[in-house]
Amino acid sequence: MVPTPDLLRRYSLFGGLIDSQLQTLVARISVSDVAAGTAIMREGEKGDQLFCLVSGEVEVRRGDRVITRLGAGETIGEMELIDMNPRSATVVALTRCTLYALARRDILALQREDLPAFTLVIMNLARDLSRRLRQMDVAAAGTTP
Repeated sequence: MVPTPDLLRRYSLFGGLIDSQLQTLVARISVSDVAAGTAIMREGEKGDQLFCLVSGEVEVRRGDRVITRLGAGETIGEMELIDMNPRSATVVALTRCTLYALARRDILALQREDLPAFTLVIMNLARDLSRRLRQMDVAAAGTTP
């Protein structure tokens, strides 16, 4: 599925961006399809891309433990773009998946070319990570938000 500004609007990561800013990102996105059972990323490996899950379902694992399952509209691999540490988890496709990939170099190019768009993307990324952290805290405590 070829990315378009309307498709990117489905992701909280791109919230608040206008058409021209989204079009700039569309030009940088690569699309890939992966088969069920494929490891999209592995814990401990170096990562330089984040992925937007267009279709399908993935499982996020740390060691032998399943952390969560994610579906269309979610992003994966974003932590490594911020802290530049190795991948913190393994992500395996449970079904056939279509992914949009955005490399670190493309995020950094956005910083040079359109600082307001870059700032929105980073703020959205921080919000998404904060939301996931809160969900994990609630799950670990066995309570509801």
